Amino acid sequence: MRIQKRNNILLILLILVLNACSTFSELDFFSKPPKKLEGKRVSPFEEEVENSKSDITSLQLPSYSIDYDNLKILNINDFSGKVTAIHNLYENTFVIAGKRIALVNQEGISEIPLEGVSKLKNPRIYVNNSIYLTNANSIKSYTLNGHEVWSYNFDYPARSRPMEINRNVCTQLINFSVSCIDIQSGMPSFLIEDSSNEIIAKTNLNLLNDGEITFFSTKDGTLRAVNILTQQPMWEFTAATKFDPTGLVFYNLSLTPQMYGDIIYLANFSSGLFAINKYNGNTIWKVALKMINKLDVSGNIALVSDVNNNINILNALTGEIYWNVNKVLDKKEKVVGLYLSNAGANIIADSGKVYIIDTLNGKLKTTINLKHKIKGALKDYNKIILTAKNKLIFLSIK
Repeated sequence: MRIQKRNNILLILLILVLNACSTFSELDFFSKPPKKLEGKRVSPFEEEVENSKSDITSLQLPSYSIDYDNLKILNINDFSGKVTAIHNLYENTFVIAGKRIALVNQEGISEIPLEGVSKLKNPRIYVNNSIYLTNANSIKSYTLNGHEVWSYNFDYPARSRPMEINRNVCTQLINFSVSCIDIQSGMPSFLIEDSSNEIIAKTNLNLLNDGEITFFSTKDGTLRAVNILTQQPMWEFTAATKFDPTGLVFYNLSLTPQMYGDIIYLANFSSGLFAINKYNGNTIWKVALKMINKLDVSGNIALVSDVNNNINILNALTGEIYWNVNKVLDKKEKVVGLYLSNAGANIIADSGKVYIIDTLNGKLKTTINLKHKIKGALKDYNKIILTAKNKLIFLSIK
């Protein structure tokens, strides 16, 4: 009798355990069932397939190096206020610090006195043959000497850096429409409106452009490709995950999409990392890495970090994760720069330390101390510009 009673108890426990497993399987955000609705949550990974393994020695590091031995440090004490925007144009670097704009090059640092600027609010800058400055809900064009050419007021404040595209300067506004202004006349050329109704978390993503195609994010978690010559949509891709019961939306693209060759890499803060074809928006691969905040791609290597300082090294062509490195940075440190070089994966922390990881084994190779607290980083074709307190630090790429 006791044996039967004990068996009954064991049977009940077994049923409860199996029930629990089934329940958690249904709630598993990145499980691989056939296409389905997970409660009221739609998974973007509903048809994910296992990536094939490849030889790690096939990873191709870039040929260039980052020079940490010969730092160029420039004091900007005369420019009161923190650095809010940087744009690099070949050997000239344009910096907004406080309420002033500086030109930095081999000759040193000099102020560019811009006409008609009394104060700056969320300024962003783009420089080509002219200086384009968005300031609150206005955009102005200046000569390289700072003389105003034209000015235009938007209906909404700008949310992205202006960009010169096909004889227009375009920027995305906070209502997610893209406004393009003729660079000669300063008059509006066209407006690409965002018709979606959803509201997303605050993000400040820049436009991405490739010849006639411009890519931009929208309120409903979609990346859209538009032929900028005809203003006709080409394709759209969504990486969103939506929680209907509360009305919350996880449509937050966590960084400006990056393009390498024919592939666009984009990250959704709550769903994962995606690689898509830039011509048709088709998915090449997708990986369930969440809370991504930095990304660099070179050759067939992708380097990714998240807000918890987890570093992942992936095959950029297949999405296969080779290494997850999660104990390199101190808990108090924050990643401000993430770059590949011929030495491996370069992780620049706000403490001023640079951690270089071997991409062949995922282990720390060396640590370099720049001896300056770093606030931000910008990579250009031949340099990395670091911002520190009242300083700019230049790292040469060779």
